[in-house]
Amino acid sequence: VCATIGNEIRIDLPGGTHKNGKAIGITPAGELILEDGSRVTVGDIVHLR
Repeated sequence: VCATIGNEIRIDLPGGTHKNGKAIGITPAGELILEDGSRVTVGDIVHLR
């Protein structure tokens, strides 16, 4: 998780959808916070270059 914070990522979500954004933090509940304010609880993270 620490390597993800501050980086541009793609999250492959259940159902075949995805979301791109910059990871900026983790909530106390373990949700990944994106720069746009959205929170993600489930998905596969791909680090973008």
